[in-house]
Amino acid sequence: MVKRLIIPLILLFTCCFRHNDALYIFFSSPWHNLSPYGTPLPPEHQARFTIYEPLVWVKVNGYIPALAKSWVTIDDTTWVFHLVTNAVFHDGTRFTAGDVVYSFKNYMQKNPDEKRNFYIKSIVPLDSFTVKFILHRNNPLFLPMVSSVPIVSKTLEGTGPYFLYSAKTDTIILKRFRGYRNPVPFEYQYIISIGDAEKRVEALSGVNYGVAFRINPGINMDKLPGGLNTSRLKTYALKYIAFSNPGRLEKEIRHIIYYATRKLDFTPSGEMIYQFVPLLSNFYSPVIEDSLENLCKKASIKPLKKPVTLSLVHWITIKNEGEMIKNALEPYNINTKLISVNNIEEWMKKIKQADMFIITVFFDPNDIFGVWLNIFEEFVNSKRIRNYLKGVKP
Repeated sequence: MVKRLIIPLILLFTCCFRHNDALYIFFSSPWHNLSPYGTPLPPEHQARFTIYEPLVWVKVNGYIPALAKSWVTIDDTTWVFHLVTNAVFHDGTRFTAGDVVYSFKNYMQKNPDEKRNFYIKSIVPLDSFTVKFILHRNNPLFLPMVSSVPIVSKTLEGTGPYFLYSAKTDTIILKRFRGYRNPVPFEYQYIISIGDAEKRVEALSGVNYGVAFRINPGINMDKLPGGLNTSRLKTYALKYIAFSNPGRLEKEIRHIIYYATRKLDFTPSGEMIYQFVPLLSNFYSPVIEDSLENLCKKASIKPLKKPVTLSLVHWITIKNEGEMIKNALEPYNINTKLISVNNIEEWMKKIKQADMFIITVFFDPNDIFGVWLNIFEEFVNSKRIRNYLKGVKP
């Protein structure tokens, strides 16, 4: 019965609702709640941080502005955010400091556990576009935590590049907000839930721009136009998080080496991981979790002729996985330096210091930011992303 439902969905989507100027994102899980609050499922998280925006975004190389154009710390417990002056909500009302105060107070009320973690004592608007946060104590995670709070109006409107156009059981359609202050590359964003991994691959083959998640080992990627060399799938990358199943580990390592030495003309250098696994150096890159097992069967893996040293940055609680990765890489002439971290600030610092790196866990186990933190921020610069999707290195 499930298969009978999935096939009509694919046909319906590819022949009737397909839009050439759209990005299609295929998830395995359905969505349940598009509220800006609560712990979202992956499709909901993708929609949330496309409709709404935080004050800042977190990236591996630091923080970048969102609705706050700059920020300063007066002391260990006082933060001042200077806001953008040209943002508007989807209903046309102007974004101001009052909306920041409302959003954080409402967020804390809806998420009492987060309230304790933020240590916010008070939020004071200094003027229409300046907000001061006073904390009970120093919080080194304050900025990354701020990035998890969507800013909303009192009517729960967002300021993001897309607004909710349609929401059905298995499909969320977002449409470009023409009042957005920055370029928006696609007219539509389709967030589609398809439980069957093989059907996600089939759906991916019918679109110009697509991202599919949770492609399980064993799925035949040759169904895509051109197989593994398809120009349709402009970005192959691995969302590499520590795996709980040690039996899969060597397959993952072989996949890494395969990409590093075959698919993208890898030359050992400081660019190694950045070039072939963009998500490891950029949270928001478009990613396809490829069929690792299937790729390894096609690959002729040999040790690198020249030894390479990688820094493997991992959360302190998963040291055993780090050791397994180190041991698995040794036969391929890849030496691994293990670096343990226990907070996000230290994690970012170590990543910036490393010439080449593999990240085995992105976030605090409590998942402060959410694994799917705003995949769409990367699409704001339309020229860069379109070139990237065409295979041109940005």
